[in-house]
Amino acid sequence: MTHWQDERKRNILIAVEHVEHLLEELSKRVLIPLAHLRYALKDDFTSDLEQKGAELSLRRDGSLYIANESENTILTGAEYERGVKVLQGEDPEQKEVRGMGASKGTATGAVRICMTLEAIAQVKDGEILVASMTRPEYYPAMRKAAAFVTDEGGITCHAAIVAREMGKPCIIGTKNATRVLKDGSLVEVDANLGLVTILRACS
Repeated sequence: MTHWQDERKRNILIAVEHVEHLLEELSKRVLIPLAHLRYALKDDFTSDLEQKGAELSLRRDGSLYIANESENTILTGAEYERGVKVLQGEDPEQKEVRGMGASKGTATGAVRICMTLEAIAQVKDGEILVASMTRPEYYPAMRKAAAFVTDEGGITCHAAIVAREMGKPCIIGTKNATRVLKDGSLVEVDANLGLVTILRACS
């Protein structure tokens, strides 16, 4: 089996070298940079390949490939950027963030993303503190905030414990709250359901 694996690797490397030589020659003939030509798929290698330079350039800047049994779709430009946001849980049309309620209750307020000491110091009374995780230095801000929402954490994490001590709603383990929610957006935190609802988005 080890011998067969080595043979397979050897043949793959030989094939890659031949393809590279072929692409170099094609690049000269169709006047498309080699770096762009590497983003062509088998269906692109037709008589009108030289007309696809602009599309291949867009693919190199960023592209998503969606394949299913019936067809393949390639997203570039603005569609690519939107697709990446969707995959990362940053759909601009997303209206909810879900996690686990660590301290029951509800609250409504403006989002304050707290990823730095400067942001923590800017938290105002009644805002919704949103962080990846909270630590002891968050305590003064947590006293002002109406509720806490975190990307990570379990039922015994710092945010959960402090929330229960203060009697404030807290949702943990959302995975993407700091990416989906934006500073200044008006949200409702329902820790009974583990749900943050965006009432008014802020760009």
